[in-house]
Amino acid sequence: MHTPLRAGRKTSINRKKPRCEHRQSRLLVCQMDSEHQGRQRVVMLDISPSGMACRAIVPPETNDTVWLQLGNLGEAKGKVIWVKGGRFGVRFGTEIDCIAIMLAKTGFRSMDYDLPRDEAFERMMLSELFRAGELH
Repeated sequence: MHTPLRAGRKTSINRKKPRCEHRQSRLLVCQMDSEHQGRQRVVMLDISPSGMACRAIVPPETNDTVWLQLGNLGEAKGKVIWVKGGRFGVRFGTEIDCIAIMLAKTGFRSMDYDLPRDEAFERMMLSELFRAGELH
């Protein structure tokens, strides 16, 4: 069952204008369901009200519809608009309250999702933490 995150105004999935929203860098773990890859953990790299960038061991395909479980704040549905290596961008169909996500104290750890432990994911997460300078 997909429970939507509190929604704001509708956004155009096929919008081609330059990004004008400020994106917040965050390294948080989310659970993603996708049309072709099934359920897996992903690392949220940055987020804005209309979309987010993520990294996955097996990224979804461009134009896939995905559902991202954002901790205990609910779920956001979006469309994958780009894929480069293991990184990908999602544009939400409806704007989300990304401030609530940034202020969340729980719900964004790998252990918060009922999925088997994945050594490759844990290594990827550590790699992102080092890259962002959060571990030294």
